Amino acid sequence: MRSKIVLFAALLAASPAAAHIVLSEPQAKPGAYHVARFRVGHGCGGAATTAIEIYFPETVTGVRPMAKPGWTLKIEKVKLEKPQTGEGGRPVTERVAMVTWTGGPLPDEQFDEFAVLMRLPTTPTTLAFPVMQSCGEAMEHWMDVPDGKSRHPSPVLKVGDAPGAPAMGEHHAH
Repeated sequence: MRSKIVLFAALLAASPAAAHIVLSEPQAKPGAYHVARFRVGHGCGGAATTAIEIYFPETVTGVRPMAKPGWTLKIEKVKLEKPQTGEGGRPVTERVAMVTWTGGPLPDEQFDEFAVLMRLPTTPTTLAFPVMQSCGEAMEHWMDVPDGKSRHPSPVLKVGDAPGAPAMGEHHAH
């Protein structure tokens, strides 16, 4: 029995699914405010994670990252080509393009989640979120198209009418 447990543990450790940064909830409702939790399952080649950099698609708006004790948060915005109308009719002229947490460190043998509240597109789609994971001098680029074969797929969120898809509802706190 013990040898079966050891074999099973070895297979799990070698599993590609255990070697990625993923979203803890990979489905959400269109147009919803959604809390996306990017789960970091390991460091880089045994080294502790010291930075997580997440890139956001143009169709995702109202990005608000959650602060984490022991980590410094940086938000990078880009100007919109065409201004949009936001909550309460306010003009929106820029969007969050990237969020970076630096610090920690998050040891290789531990996991953690980095959370972001965001407004999702109103039509069903699949969104990819490229991530750069730094571990001191080492880096992992989670930016490949998630095709089931890639060793470094980006986290993906399916925006659709999936039953039980988590959402914050139509309103949020300012």
